[in-house]
Amino acid sequence: MEQFNWKEFYEHQVGFYTKEVEFYDRQIESLTRQLDRRRKEDRETTEYVWNRGVLTEIEMEIWGDGKYESVETHKILLERRKYYLNRKRDRNKLENYKRHLAEM
Repeated sequence: MEQFNWKEFYEHQVGFYTKEVEFYDRQIESLTRQLDRRRKEDRETTEYVWNRGVLTEIEMEIWGDGKYESVETHKILLERRKYYLNRKRDRNKLENYKRHLAEM
């Protein structure tokens, strides 16, 4: 029976999690650009509604506080939050494997 090579395993894991963190960085950057565009569209829509004239009660509930967020904007925020959490988890794993590799 062959003995398991822990050093090789840790090196492979460090490489894998390094690539994962880089991937999450790119995804977060892309989603942030999308979010900027969506927020700009939301602001323009809010300005359009406010410039139309007097708002009804229902319109005031939606647009009144000036913090309107479209469904698409909300989805992007949730997806970006997911990538932030995944990146944090993978950074912790990466540091853990680097520590194990340094102890060898």
